[in-house]
Amino acid sequence: MTGPSMKQRSARQSTSAPGAGAGARTQYAVPAVEKALELIELLASQAKGLTLVEIAAQLQRSMGEIYRVAIVLAARGVIVQEAASERYFLTGKLFELAHRHPPTARLLDMAEPLMRTLAERMEQSCHLAVLDRDAVLIVACAESPLPMNYRVRVGVRFPALETSSGVVLVAHQPRAHWERWMAHVAALPRARLQQRLEAALAQGAEEMPSPMVQGVTNLSYAVRDHRGMAVAALTVPFLSQSVLRVDLPGVRPMVQQAAGTLSAFLGFVSP
Repeated sequence: MTGPSMKQRSARQSTSAPGAGAGARTQYAVPAVEKALELIELLASQAKGLTLVEIAAQLQRSMGEIYRVAIVLAARGVIVQEAASERYFLTGKLFELAHRHPPTARLLDMAEPLMRTLAERMEQSCHLAVLDRDAVLIVACAESPLPMNYRVRVGVRFPALETSSGVVLVAHQPRAHWERWMAHVAALPRARLQQRLEAALAQGAEEMPSPMVQGVTNLSYAVRDHRGMAVAALTVPFLSQSVLRVDLPGVRPMVQQAAGTLSAFLGFVSP
């Protein structure tokens, strides 16, 4: 009877002695998983995305390694490639998965009852949106109690700068990144977009007639974290009706206060 082969001995050694501390990371390393996580972490810090060549260079990996990982992550909807620039970006897939885990889950746990109360008081629907690459993703919604109302469904995505939520969110990102978002909106005047971003940054909000739905006025307020960054936007698509008990000027401070409550929960301290 022959003894175990070198390959078998190596495999047996690598699965023994669990809990080896710092050495366990090397002992139980899964190269494909490590490369996937490296790629995701890298793209998370790159608002303008990266090409495969740039990813390989920054991670000091071969093109073959990065290509295989990118194909799998794209197939699972975790990353997406922009056809024109060939750059890869993170999608909202990880954000959606993160809803099951704190602190995002805690934010939604707090936001949803607050939004339901807000919707009842002002008799208007409201929704919470976050940035998802060049779009906004609706992550929570509370519906108006009135028979006739306007609401936006959870999970829907809109081009960022075609919405007040997106303008507020983009405005609170570093100015150096504004140009990338504006480049996706060829139909709107660049000067007007710049003015809206400047105003939303100064006011922490935007109020304007909806460019998508006639008769609706958007009121959108930034929800900020401890760094002062807008991580979400609380928006009310105000629909005027003769039966309303609260008019637009009355709704405005309600939305502002609700956004402030959520911001305080995230550690934001107003200067």
